[in-house]
Amino acid sequence: MACVLIACSGNAAAQSASSPAGDWQGVLRSEERQTRSAIHLEQNEPGVLTGDIDLPDTGQWDVPLEKVTYQDGVLAFSYRGGSRSFEGRWDSAAAAWVGKFRNPAATFDVAYKAGFLGLPVLAALNGYWEADATIQGLRRRFKLRVTTNAHGTYALMDMPELVQTGLAVVSLGLQGRDVAFAVPALGMRFEGKLDRTAGSITGAFDAAGTAVPVEFRRNPSGAPRRTQTPEPPYPYTVEDVAFANPASGGAMLGCTLNVPKAPGPHPAAMLLTGSGQQDRDETLVGHKPFLVLADHLAHNGTAVLRCDDRGVGRSTGEYRTATLEDFAEDAAAGIAFLRTRREIAPSKIGLIGHSEGGVVAPMVANGRANVAFVILMAAPGVPIDELLMMQGEEVARADGVPEARIAQQRPLRRAVLTAMRDAADPDAARAAVEALLVAYGVPPKVARAQAAQEASPDILRIIRADPADAIAEMRVPVLAIVGSKDRQVPPVQNLPALREALAGHRDATVRELPGLNHLLQTAETGAMGEYYDIEETMAPLALDTIANWLGERGFTAVDNAGRSRR
Repeated sequence: MACVLIACSGNAAAQSASSPAGDWQGVLRSEERQTRSAIHLEQNEPGVLTGDIDLPDTGQWDVPLEKVTYQDGVLAFSYRGGSRSFEGRWDSAAAAWVGKFRNPAATFDVAYKAGFLGLPVLAALNGYWEADATIQGLRRRFKLRVTTNAHGTYALMDMPELVQTGLAVVSLGLQGRDVAFAVPALGMRFEGKLDRTAGSITGAFDAAGTAVPVEFRRNPSGAPRRTQTPEPPYPYTVEDVAFANPASGGAMLGCTLNVPKAPGPHPAAMLLTGSGQQDRDETLVGHKPFLVLADHLAHNGTAVLRCDDRGVGRSTGEYRTATLEDFAEDAAAGIAFLRTRREIAPSKIGLIGHSEGGVVAPMVANGRANVAFVILMAAPGVPIDELLMMQGEEVARADGVPEARIAQQRPLRRAVLTAMRDAADPDAARAAVEALLVAYGVPPKVARAQAAQEASPDILRIIRADPADAIAEMRVPVLAIVGSKDRQVPPVQNLPALREALAGHRDATVRELPGLNHLLQTAETGAMGEYYDIEETMAPLALDTIANWLGERGFTAVDNAGRSRR
């Protein structure tokens, strides 16, 4: 754009009555968060506006706007297939375009005022910085990614042990040797000293009034690579598609369909994501497991459909209030969509569900849709409250929590899970968990925050489920695989339950894959913090197991099914 690395407004405000062309910046505000935003609008011919948007707190820059209009005093724009949009009017008193910014997950109030969102240039901080700290006896690693582009210098934070990447870093500053920044999502602020010669920043995080000393060291190698991520050209077609789920009141699901180039019709699989708001690639700490799996299956002759969850990416609808039944209806709509495609064999469409997706898949297969097969990847086989009990202890154990402390916290953990399972609604669940934590001695403010985290929509929607019932009802061919080092769905608990549920089934295979974690990566301990460090996205053992099983049952279209290319 015209203004680079400086705060400039020109005469945009004066011209606003006739045209909104210019640079505008604002803050998207909701009850839960605030995100900086900037739009850059150009009018190259009368009545035609184009532009792009920046969201530095999420690391998004120069994202093209697909539609910009200015009619009857209303400025509107959208992007990402219309899933993100703004509509507002000029407010003379505020000297801003005041309106609502909407994405699938939330609606934000925003006032765009004239000016270029030019961040300070802090090139001395560019690079990848790493620090270790001990917080409440647990090791926590901080990965700071600092980048300078045409808009200035910005940073994002990764936390491997929390399985978080791209956390917004705000108020990044460098005065002489003094470095400061904040990470709102963690409630932490850092202050320290830069040593350019040593390549270090030594200081402390202020976390809830407690100073946590840390030393960031520059790592010239950067973040771990993701060596399996496929790159074009592909020996299959890749098409962005969308379809509605009639049972959802009109929610649209945005998806990608991979189809082998060989003559069809082809067998097909729809991939179902795990818990949390997932995109179509099931992106997690830089990995894209569903992209890798879809690539492998398409190479081996199976078409693959993968979709953004409700309220994610190009999918509309409400995620937070969605139930397992809602997700099952979304999957059934996906099966129905595949059956409309000429390239797809309608009698050979199945489901592959990972983790929570493995709870949803049997629900779909049992009467919601005509499903030819089901593959369960790291899916639970026991009641979810029992799973979460063992999961919490296994994750803590892998995180280095002493056995004595795990045993001490066991009664509280059981009480919390029981309270959430028995609560009438989410508000009651949070209140019950908060009361338990306070009674346990947790300060009220901390207890409130922990209760909101514990009683999350992801847990509450699934905690009453008993997957074994739906698994036992299935009559289609089933493959269930669990990694031997899975800490989130521990094999010692879930493999016996899966085998029992599928006992007597005419075509059921249950396998423990040695050395693999919950993401089906080759792991050392299975700790969640390893997901970030491991370069492999999905082990060839898992990819080949799935493709071979499909090939043996005629759900691939080539003879070399299952021969991993990586």
